[in-house]
Amino acid sequence: MTTARQNSTGRGTCVVTGAANGIGRALAHRLADAGYELLLVDVDGAGLDKVAGELPAPPWTVTADLSGRSGVEQVCEAIGKIDHPVALVNNAGMYRGNPLHTYDVAMIEGDYWVNVLAPMLLTQAYATPLVERGELGCVVNLSSTAGEIGSSDAVYGSSKAAVIGLTKSQAMNYAPWVRVNCVSPGLVRDTAIEDRIPAYRHAEYARQEQLSTRLDAASVAEVIEFLISPASRNLTGKVIPVDNGAYPR
Repeated sequence: MTTARQNSTGRGTCVVTGAANGIGRALAHRLADAGYELLLVDVDGAGLDKVAGELPAPPWTVTADLSGRSGVEQVCEAIGKIDHPVALVNNAGMYRGNPLHTYDVAMIEGDYWVNVLAPMLLTQAYATPLVERGELGCVVNLSSTAGEIGSSDAVYGSSKAAVIGLTKSQAMNYAPWVRVNCVSPGLVRDTAIEDRIPAYRHAEYARQEQLSTRLDAASVAEVIEFLISPASRNLTGKVIPVDNGAYPR
């Protein structure tokens, strides 16, 4: 990782996990174009290098596996070195698309580390110093419609439901200094998750969506950028569905 330094743009640094592809990659591009410095995290080091080469200014990068304690601690340490941490986006997620009977305990634990424990502990590392110093900050967690309506992958669905509860609780824990919100995407096209979703679930999403606008990684990244921006200064503890109206609540 590049040594922490003062942000040259004055906008501060945004931390994005799962930044090598999909929503994380799209968000890295949007935030870099908006003038933020970036700390990008992913288990895919080659993918991180590729994204870094696409951006107008070199980001800090951390190659870390969030499916266990050591990788999460590595990222917590990196967050502690940032001079002016503006936002944390807990985007990294693990989806296998398999029924529960195919999982063993080690697989369940690893997926829960990525989907639940990492957002919990990274937010703790990010938000606690800000609260102690009386500084403002922002966290955006990524859930899924699977966390609200269920999933054929019970580990994924239950972990994403946990992210929704975690978001609401974190918002209370870190108020009034750090806002915590959640984005809950539907079926996002051109992502690794889309390729693993069973065909009948594809058909269900297509049948349920009320808008014909393409739902892709860039669409979700736009909503995350809004939640980071001052325009969302009155929002905390909220779950924002980005699903083309597939599941009206």
